[in-house]
Amino acid sequence: MALWRSLGTTEVEIGGFAGLHEHLAPANRPLNVLSRVSNLRIGPAPALSTRKGLTCVGEQRQGPIRGLHRYQDLSGTTVQLLAGFGPDLMQYDPERDAWMAAGTIGDYRWTAANISSDVDYAVFFTGDTPKKWSGGALTDLKNAPKGRYVVEAYQQLFVGGIVGRENDLDFCDVALPEVWSPKPTNDAGSITVSNHPIKWVGFDKVQGKVLIWTTQTVEQLNGPETPNRPGLWAVRTVCQEGTQCGFTVQNLAGTWSWLGDDAFCLWSGSTLQKVVEPIAASFALIDWARIDDASSWVTQDGEYVCCVPRVGGGVLWFVFNPAVGWFTGTGPEITAFAMYEFGGRMQTVVGSTDGRVFMIAGDTDDGKPIDWSVEIGPTVLGAAFEKKHLLAVDVLLTSVPDAEVYAAVSDIEEGDVWSLPHIFGGQEHYGVLRIPLPPSSRSSSQIRSFGGLASFTKPLPSTCASNWQTGLYEQNVHGD
Repeated sequence: MALWRSLGTTEVEIGGFAGLHEHLAPANRPLNVLSRVSNLRIGPAPALSTRKGLTCVGEQRQGPIRGLHRYQDLSGTTVQLLAGFGPDLMQYDPERDAWMAAGTIGDYRWTAANISSDVDYAVFFTGDTPKKWSGGALTDLKNAPKGRYVVEAYQQLFVGGIVGRENDLDFCDVALPEVWSPKPTNDAGSITVSNHPIKWVGFDKVQGKVLIWTTQTVEQLNGPETPNRPGLWAVRTVCQEGTQCGFTVQNLAGTWSWLGDDAFCLWSGSTLQKVVEPIAASFALIDWARIDDASSWVTQDGEYVCCVPRVGGGVLWFVFNPAVGWFTGTGPEITAFAMYEFGGRMQTVVGSTDGRVFMIAGDTDDGKPIDWSVEIGPTVLGAAFEKKHLLAVDVLLTSVPDAEVYAAVSDIEEGDVWSLPHIFGGQEHYGVLRIPLPPSSRSSSQIRSFGGLASFTKPLPSTCASNWQTGLYEQNVHGD
């Protein structure tokens, strides 16, 4: 026989969310910690809100997006957004919101950089014949190596991923992107970086150094301060974690982020931080056989996002917000990233496998609703050894008109038994959604110590999921 002691009407607020923590056991999981999440972010704090949408830039075209690049001449008078639709290089026309043919670049994933010479060029490296763009014409970049990864530094181009010489880094003469053969009178040259293939090349503006990612390490390029001595360039290992896919490498506010073999890596020039525990369950879903198709980008809101192939098909987005932590989500399979001004404001631009270029903005993905879901708990409501009688669960939510929100509560440790979902029609205002209890088909309305799990999904856009509340419970002090 159960003896109950009334605690009155106590409310427990759940808010100020702390990101995803898939690895925490229920006994150690605070109420505000997310155990599963898809397509939600923090903001405005302390609420959760649907991630920003994807607004199509220009029309959809044939071929996957092989690369995106912002070209700018030295004077700053010419700024262009260039995209590779399959083998075709296209230039964006903002006035017509349309893509114009710019030439043929090859049906390969590419990287690009700007360099000033006799003409201000954008250069493209595909693993085949490199190309150069003068702002109006695309031609071959003569004498350059057939590399895949390029970065501009010290008015030179540094190229890795060279076909047949995967361990070497080549660099051109100063301000001469077609001079690559070393001579006593120039600064062109080549250096063998390590015994491992080069997967990415970047430039650290804080350190003022070229960084090279191999499959096992990060190497730093150090060179002479006097000119015409390229043979004195040397490398040293600065990080003992490399990457299998350099397209996952980004610099976020001075911190380099990338996907390693067994974790995400965060490195700012000194200590390496490897992160996998908060996202362990999702990390296990990565399809490593297709990891070359992974990509990454940095949002204008200061987030690092990595899109990886998922076991069984589709993709998974990993999102890192330095102020809050990790989230997961999904969307189109993204292949390329750049930054470009729209209306005078710099915006994140990404490209997908289905021939679309997107600006990260809006409430939908090119007109399609953004489905989201989240689970909080299971967690201990008060003392772990006592059962609870949960009387009410309120959800505070702002949604757009015609949206529907599905909410349910579980009363066991990992949420395998859910109540019948309660469907709420969306209203364009901040409101309280009350979930009737008891929450499951169990004969009693007792909530076990590990309880309070809730899940919310939607088929139509929602702008903000805010503080959730549980409360009004009693304690079973003497057992069943």
